[in-house]
Amino acid sequence: MNNDSYLVAKKQCPNCAKLGKDTSKDNLAIYSDGHEWCYSCGFYKKGNKIKQLQALPKVELEIVLPYDCSFDYPQRALQWIEQYELSRNDLLVNRVMWSEWSQRLYFPVFAESGLLAYQGRYFGTEKKPKWWGQGDLKNVHHYLLTPNPDNSIILCEDIVSAIKIQKVGHNSMPLFGSHIDFKRLSRLSKRFSKVGIYLDPDKRKEAVKFAQLGKSLGLDCYVIFSDKDPKEESMLDLERILC
Repeated sequence: MNNDSYLVAKKQCPNCAKLGKDTSKDNLAIYSDGHEWCYSCGFYKKGNKIKQLQALPKVELEIVLPYDCSFDYPQRALQWIEQYELSRNDLLVNRVMWSEWSQRLYFPVFAESGLLAYQGRYFGTEKKPKWWGQGDLKNVHHYLLTPNPDNSIILCEDIVSAIKIQKVGHNSMPLFGSHIDFKRLSRLSKRFSKVGIYLDPDKRKEAVKFAQLGKSLGLDCYVIFSDKDPKEESMLDLERILC
C-alpha cells in the first residue's frame, strides 16, 4: 500500500459486477495516485505516480474484510507461518483469516467499535503487492498482551514478529513500519512505563533516535539489538535476546 496516497472516490468493482455483486457500486476504492483496490474481492490495479488525482476530495473508507474470509487456511499459508515456528493455533488466537478469492491471509486489528484496520499477505501468482493494508496503520495501537501483562511493551516492525514476541512472554505491538513519532510514544507513555524498541538490523540508528525521544517523555526506553528480524530468530534465541 502506498502510504502517501489517500482515498478520493468509490465506484463499482468490475470483478464483483461480473458475479452480480456490488449493486451499491461502491466496493472499488480509487486512490490519489491512481491505484484501485476492491475491499470485497481484492481486485487491484496499479496506479500512476506521475498522474496524481490530488484535486479530488478525500473520502472516508469503510474498513471491511473480503466477503469470503474464513479460518480455513490452505496448506501454503500454514507452511509459510510454520517457518517462523508459529502454527495454525497462533493464527486462530490472533483471529487471522484467509480469503480464497483474494489469495490473502488477513491479520485484523479490532477495537470495541469493530474492525479498525488490517494487513493482508498475498499468496497468489499475479503481480500484486505482497503486503496490503487498510486503515490508519501508522497510528493504530495493536497491543498483543501476555496472560499476565505488566507495564512494559516491545515495539517491532511487523505483525508476525509481534505475535512471536508475545508468544515468548512479552507484551508487543507492531508498528506496521519502522517509524515512531512523538504522538505515538506519548500515547504509549499513558499505559506503559518501559518500552523496548526492536527494529530490523538496518534500522539501528533510527531505533536509537526513537529511544531518545521516548526518554524525553519519561519512558524507560531502550533498544534491542540482534542480527535478524525478530520473526527470523528461533524461539530459543528470541527468549535469550529478550530475557
